[in-house]
Amino acid sequence: MKKKVALVATLTVVFATYLSTVSNTIYGGDAGDLVASILDRGFAHPPGYPLYSLLGIIFSLLPVASLSPAGKITLVSTLSSVFSLFFVYLIIRQISEKEVNIPLVITVILSGAFNYLIWLYSVIPEVFPLNALIILSIYYLSIRYYKSAKTAYLYLLSFMFGLGVSHHHTFILIAPALFYLIWQKRKVIKFAPINIGGVFLLMLAGLSPYLYVVYAYCFSKAEIIWGKTDSLSGLLDLILRKGYGTFVAGPFVSNIPIHRFLQIKNLFLFVINDFSYFYILIFILALAYYLRLEKKSPEKKIFNSLWIALATFGPVFFFYANFPLTSKFLFATLERFFISFYFFCLIILYFGILKLFDIFKRFFSEKYIYVLFLVVVALYPLATALKNYPLIVSLKNDQTAENLGKDIIDSTGKKSILLLSTDTILFNTQYYFKAKYTASDDKIIVHENKFYTDYYALRLKKLYPDLKIDNNRKTTTQIFIKDNLDKYDIYANAKYRLDGLDGYSWKNQGLLYRLVKDGSSFDEGKAITDFWTMSKNKNLAASVKNNDLKFRNFFTADILRVYSTAHQNSGYYFLNENKYRAAYKHIEEAILLDEEDADSYYLASLYYKKIGDCRQAENKINIALSKSDDALYIKQLEDIGKNCFFDEVDKKRVDKAVEKFNKDLNIPLKNF
Repeated sequence: MKKKVALVATLTVVFATYLSTVSNTIYGGDAGDLVASILDRGFAHPPGYPLYSLLGIIFSLLPVASLSPAGKITLVSTLSSVFSLFFVYLIIRQISEKEVNIPLVITVILSGAFNYLIWLYSVIPEVFPLNALIILSIYYLSIRYYKSAKTAYLYLLSFMFGLGVSHHHTFILIAPALFYLIWQKRKVIKFAPINIGGVFLLMLAGLSPYLYVVYAYCFSKAEIIWGKTDSLSGLLDLILRKGYGTFVAGPFVSNIPIHRFLQIKNLFLFVINDFSYFYILIFILALAYYLRLEKKSPEKKIFNSLWIALATFGPVFFFYANFPLTSKFLFATLERFFISFYFFCLIILYFGILKLFDIFKRFFSEKYIYVLFLVVVALYPLATALKNYPLIVSLKNDQTAENLGKDIIDSTGKKSILLLSTDTILFNTQYYFKAKYTASDDKIIVHENKFYTDYYALRLKKLYPDLKIDNNRKTTTQIFIKDNLDKYDIYANAKYRLDGLDGYSWKNQGLLYRLVKDGSSFDEGKAITDFWTMSKNKNLAASVKNNDLKFRNFFTADILRVYSTAHQNSGYYFLNENKYRAAYKHIEEAILLDEEDADSYYLASLYYKKIGDCRQAENKINIALSKSDDALYIKQLEDIGKNCFFDEVDKKRVDKAVEKFNKDLNIPLKNF
């Protein structure tokens, strides 16, 4: 009884800690899309996450005044993680032939609870904690079936399998471990019609959340939908993520073999970073524990399935998915997939610590063993918590992502169309618009990329009858702009082509461009200055200078990239207007916000060349070239040598550097 009380108390402490650090806003990434679609009663990007959406709707209705809509929906993640930690205990208990050591289990639970990734995704709105809970419950039920051969567990497995399909496609990675355990009982499985029928019906019951996306498309007035789900083929396209590429992480994935092998190295580095080198020692001890088990014992068989799960959620998945780690946004996209893998790592952690505990017993008396164990092992989760708490709590009330959406909405007119694309800009703006914007202005957020689908334009026409959309022809971005320009001001976060719109051009006004008729009284310089004066995120550079911990998070850091690019565009405008002081201010801010972006140094080089500081112009373009051998940068260096320097020594030095860069640039082409 005391052991159960200790376990419940531990999980209660974890839950209370999570509640105290729950993010009361969004933080970037998919959070804006997930929360906005729930508030809109639509469904998020493929595979739609209908189970998460239904739970999110329920939690969004909670009468908790202190929590924002995002905070309420985040509770789905929080509870999922707490229950996942409980399932870690249940699985350990099923694997171990000996009585479970509760102090060791508590150490493992706390080590997992305060792991940076598990903690982070437990206190922000995301789908991955619920996915981990489904995976762990399926694994637990498969162990129970292996040990008891009771048909009831097969029924429960079928239902959970259906729920897995209704939530996140990567749950299927548990299938090899599941089938391995079921295969061990193949001789006792009864293939009676009633059993087969029961399995089939319960799987359909698990799939029932997908009825929600059918309802959302056919009967709701939701704007945020990601598929035409009024037919079986459309529903399958959503489930199989046809728009992204079925069984592919995304269109950004490369097929270069060496990149796939590098993912294994990245996996190792992530584990070291989040668990420390201590975990490697524990992993080796867990392997020693496993090797001493009897070959045909149930514990050995279950352990075999654990290794299978660890492999499929770890090296197999990351080798296959092959995320290109070329930006902070892609790092953030990758790291979420570690969560389920880390929960399996916790199970391994228990048996490794158990082996270490047994080693301690050989050298120390029972009187001192628990004191030594506390010092050597149990302080690890405390150290982990102290290390990660500042990083987590920095996001609790951070408004950076929300302010991005507010900046975009507030910089547009009362009767406006906002053509938006890219996740960070679109999702954060959608969240602010659905959760916080209360004005009665006639503003329409349009997801520009969806004009390539066969349903989106018609959906807009249904929701906004004033929009001019011809049902008898394919609507493109250009056609949409041309047809609606007379009724709405048009804004976009990219300069889209203006086919058939002579006399109009895109004008910069901060984060967005505005479509303006040539010769109008629109003052582009004033619009840019006004935007940055009013921006809710105008102090981002100061936060970066102060090493604000919230920007250690990859998705939050991507917001810096968005503002850095906007400063680049503003700086470029003022350079062309020969307003050098204003240009330099924006270029300097761009570099502070994203020091890895070579374009900012290119602009700095242009600035110094214009004011006649050739040395600085050369230095800045060399920094850009150290980050990218773009032909544009080489051309700038060449221009500095020819048209800025007058001393022959300087000219020759620059010419020699240009010659080397051009030679290096041509080598790959010759090899190709």
